[in-house]
Amino acid sequence: MKHLLITIFLLLPILLFAQDATHICSTSKIKHLTKLNKLSKIQYPGDDSYDVTYYKLNLKIFPGTRKIDGIVTIEAKSLTDNLQNVFFDLQDHFNLDSVKSNGTVLSANLTNDKVNITLDKQYAIGEKFSVDIYYNGTPGSSGFGSFEFSAQGGSQAIWSLS
Repeated sequence: MKHLLITIFLLLPILLFAQDATHICSTSKIKHLTKLNKLSKIQYPGDDSYDVTYYKLNLKIFPGTRKIDGIVTIEAKSLTDNLQNVFFDLQDHFNLDSVKSNGTVLSANLTNDKVNITLDKQYAIGEKFSVDIYYNGTPGSSGFGSFEFSAQGGSQAIWSLS
């Protein structure tokens, strides 16, 4: 009996204060995430010809002008034979400086928020490749806190929910 009372005493706060799945905050998050997932599937199907295995993001941020210089390194492996063209997301208002693979400049262009890249050769299924995308400019907003500049306690703050 003593053990039962102790167990009830320990579990009662958990049961009383546990977050209910119907809590307004969790319901709102689920609603908005579901909407975002539907939008991304409709507007951006992605590229299923390769599997990204590594991302490295190197940013130089200029808070006064709200600009960034960026280099993203992407390592991936081919999921199809003769893979020679791939694409990655990058907002159109950025400037695409160049795209390189192992120091070699690749042919690439930025249209419709995608960097379209012609790789240095055709890759077989399972073969790995790496690209470095160099870009700069002012990040845009997707309305989901994608890249925000603000002041916190008199200091510049830069944050992202992406």
